[in-house]
Amino acid sequence: MRRIAADGVGTMSGTGVYRGMSQATLDRQYSPSSRVDSLRAYLEEYRRMSAAARRDHPALTGLAYGPHPAETLDYFPGTGTGAGRPPLLVFVHGGNWQALGRAESAFPAPPLLSGMLWSPSPFGSR
Repeated sequence: MRRIAADGVGTMSGTGVYRGMSQATLDRQYSPSSRVDSLRAYLEEYRRMSAAARRDHPALTGLAYGPHPAETLDYFPGTGTGAGRPPLLVFVHGGNWQALGRAESAFPAPPLLSGMLWSPSPFGSR
């Protein structure tokens, strides 16, 4: 069995929180900011593109889906009417919102609006 060193690589022992890894190692593995040197550039681009998506496409923002103030979503209606109306696509962020939230996650919407409805949603974000 490999033992994980302080830098997250190396060998593991048979003890630890998960597969011999300590909580600190797991936290580091699930933290993009500790794994990607150029993360800041990506985050700024996501913010810029998300702001453009909201500016250039009609959206209903901050719609509540639960009682907590963080339980909100944005709705970007797709184009088309009746039978030509596209299906609904719901984007649920799979992480734990360490660095981004709903406001920075609208950037994928524009290419999808002609064929689908779009709703980036931070479900379970409290």
